[in-house]
Amino acid sequence: NVFADCTGLTFIDLGENVTQLHENSFVNCTNLTKLTYSNILNIKKNGDAEGEFTGRVKDVFKVSWLGEGGLVDVTISGNATSQIRDKEFYGMSKLTKVSIEGNNLETIGEYAFANCGKLLRVQTYTNGEFIPNSVKYINNKAFSNCKQFGGALDLPSNLIEMGEGVFEWCTAINSVKFQSSLTEIPKDAFAGCASNLAFTCHADSAAEAYAIENAIKKCKKILLKY
Repeated sequence: NVFADCTGLTFIDLGENVTQLHENSFVNCTNLTKLTYSNILNIKKNGDAEGEFTGRVKDVFKVSWLGEGGLVDVTISGNATSQIRDKEFYGMSKLTKVSIEGNNLETIGEYAFANCGKLLRVQTYTNGEFIPNSVKYINNKAFSNCKQFGGALDLPSNLIEMGEGVFEWCTAINSVKFQSSLTEIPKDAFAGCASNLAFTCHADSAAEAYAIENAIKKCKKILLKY
């Protein structure tokens, strides 16, 4: 409970040395909106066995036991940038932006940002893509029900695998540009997105096949070879 109920706390930089927290560390810090951390945070939840860490960022920065916290802006650097773990920010209803330092992020885990209804982008410092170009794997339902995420979405150029329901019910996505050599797109990847969803993709690609199978009428083909 080291910072519990510190209602005057608005920003915390955990630095390079903090690697472990308890889920109660920042409970009821009602005005804490900005977080910076540099290492994977091993988070111990109530009931965890000795040496066991099952928590995620969402479990620490909460306002009460009944709801998620008020974090709006998160910056990740250092050793923490290679992956975003399963359910790391799940359900953080006020989160709007996650900034990644460097170009090392390769994996976004299952449900990592699911139900973050105000999330606008996950970006790098260098160029501000909606999703960093370094990302290779976006796992099941990673952005499910992020209703403000996207708009015109350029998928990462290095993306090679996309899980089920990755962008389902992301109703703000109205166009998607495929720049990668994806060989398969799950049928429900864009379920519930805008009815006028448009694709820009390579001819004879998995994206073009998906557009045909799912009656996406606006499909602009890029006549380039991989």
